[in-house]
Amino acid sequence: MIRYDLMNSDGAFEPRYWEPVHSPLLDDSGKVTHILQTVNDVTDQVIAEKDSKEALHEYDALLQQTENLADMGSWSFDLETKKVVWSEGVYRICGVDPGHFDLNFETAISVIHPDDREKAIETMKRVVQQGGEYKV
Repeated sequence: MIRYDLMNSDGAFEPRYWEPVHSPLLDDSGKVTHILQTVNDVTDQVIAEKDSKEALHEYDALLQQTENLADMGSWSFDLETKKVVWSEGVYRICGVDPGHFDLNFETAISVIHPDDREKAIETMKRVVQQGGEYKV
């Protein structure tokens, strides 16, 4: 992607983003004689992606603030990939440093008190099979 700042009709410069595509042009023997460059204007996509990232960042900051105030956390578990995601609140509640904790299903379960672990796993299985709320 290439950024070009182009002058608009008011004389101000505005960023434009182009995605170039280079295609060789061949003669009858297969020798490259020219390179054809076409560009696609992807400015709207780049701006939409930037806006989405900013909105996500704002949402994440609000979530962190809410979790801190409520002393809570949130997590997700992808049943297909087995990927576990914890919010900063869960790391904080569990007393675990996100930078030094290999998060996976086994390690996530390991932070549950041994007396509660089996109930938590059984409840999760029931919710996956029958639906409902996961509340332990």
